[in-house]
Amino acid sequence: MQPAGRSLNNPTVFTPCARNGIFRYYDNWSNGNAFQVTTSGATPRIAMVDQAGNPVPPKTNPNGTPHNGILRYASVFGPLLNTPTRPDCSDAIVQGAPWDDYRTKTDTTGYVKKVLEVMPPVNNFEVGDGLNTAGSRWMKVTRGGTNRFGFGGANIRKQVNLKIDHNFNSTHKINGGWSWEKDSSDYASGAWPFRFPGAAHRLPQVLTLNFTSTLSPTLLNEARYGMRRTGTNTTPGLNLPGAAGDAAREFVPNVKGYPILPQLGFAPRTGTDLGAPGFGTYGGQPNMGSENGTVRFNGNITESTRLFTYADTVSWTRSTHTFKGGVEVRRAASSNSEDVAGNDWSSFPRAHGGETALAPVQGIDGTNISGLQGTSTTGNNLAMRGLLVFLTGSLRQVNQLYYVGSAKRLDTWDDYLVSTQRTRELNQNEMSVFFKDDWKVHRDLTLNLGVRWDYYGVPWVSSGLTSSLAGGGGALFGYSGRSFQDWMRPGRRGDLTQMIYVGPDSPNPNLRAWPKDWNNVGPAVGFAWQVPWFGA
Repeated sequence: MQPAGRSLNNPTVFTPCARNGIFRYYDNWSNGNAFQVTTSGATPRIAMVDQAGNPVPPKTNPNGTPHNGILRYASVFGPLLNTPTRPDCSDAIVQGAPWDDYRTKTDTTGYVKKVLEVMPPVNNFEVGDGLNTAGSRWMKVTRGGTNRFGFGGANIRKQVNLKIDHNFNSTHKINGGWSWEKDSSDYASGAWPFRFPGAAHRLPQVLTLNFTSTLSPTLLNEARYGMRRTGTNTTPGLNLPGAAGDAAREFVPNVKGYPILPQLGFAPRTGTDLGAPGFGTYGGQPNMGSENGTVRFNGNITESTRLFTYADTVSWTRSTHTFKGGVEVRRAASSNSEDVAGNDWSSFPRAHGGETALAPVQGIDGTNISGLQGTSTTGNNLAMRGLLVFLTGSLRQVNQLYYVGSAKRLDTWDDYLVSTQRTRELNQNEMSVFFKDDWKVHRDLTLNLGVRWDYYGVPWVSSGLTSSLAGGGGALFGYSGRSFQDWMRPGRRGDLTQMIYVGPDSPNPNLRAWPKDWNNVGPAVGFAWQVPWFGA
């Protein structure tokens, strides 16, 4: 059985009339859903529908005078010739000049139409503004914890454990163990029934080997090897291999090999700006953000942390002495590959919906549309503008992440076509050497004498991308000098602070972020005494 979770989803979607560009409202009020508590002030709001979605005319205006009770129909594209009678307002006829010369009709690329075709129907009026946006409640079934760390629900887990003990002969033997585990769950599973769910998985494994040789009755050698590998990985639908990923990539626009992720409409809002939802294709899946939360992008993240150890220990017994010496080398690396930086930047282009300062939405106001409450940033006015921005595919900006992939290509930016993920790998080497003597001075007394030396290498980033200050840490003081004595004093006593690449594969391979740490020597002195009292 696969562990499954069930969650009740109620994403905000457009009502049938809104999908055809018709905005419905009552004069002087901003729309509220069935659970809306009547509020006054600059943006008065009242419930406009009952729990079945039927329009409910206000009895009074915000100032207390009797309301006319007329349900208004307005097109986001221009003046209406008629009052629509069909449930989806598909019989509405727009006449005359459009409200906005740059936003005259539904997106001509066909993408918005494709989204509307898969948008689930309205069946709940607890969210949205009731007349133009409402909820689509459905039950979603997911597997596992639905996150990269395995928190929450029980994940789907498979594990293999192997152990071996083998004697080659009376002198040599080997033993080892290997543990491998696969944890998987759904990830970025989407808010609509039509969606491109992703996957999260972890593949931790541990390997140990121990080879022991009895070279003589008094001489023993033990060689050891160990490996530990962990990592948390998430793959949204857009990045999945095979048919599932192909379907997600085919859904979104593509220009010269770059998938374009539109995030249409105004950005998700908070507070009282009901009815102005933002829509986005996050992780390759249709999703409607609402005023009740921020919909964040789901990144394609691959993480792998490895530790390798190599060790050898020799033990020799001579008379009253037991000598032991050994060496251990540790090589550690941790890499992280992702296609996202912050919440707005990805290795592929992301088209953010909205308006710009030089091309704001025009014509939607109380002068052209009688009784429309609110301003360009509040109430029904904002909600109607948001509907126009969404349907026309209006954009405020397009972002794409470019990055340096190697210090050997500093004149070239990497992008989605070069590598779908930006990778940074941190490495460090360490070594330890020890020698000790367990000297049995007396039948009841043993002295433990030893010395240990440790080496700590300087961490570096693969591909020569270790950044450091030119001239060392003192260069952080910059123009004023190279110490706290010079800091904040007038005059120049140093060069401007400059960042450079150092370490392996960089333009400065002989430089490090700081010096290697060689001088770690520690003596060890101890004793074991068998006390002659208390029956010992």
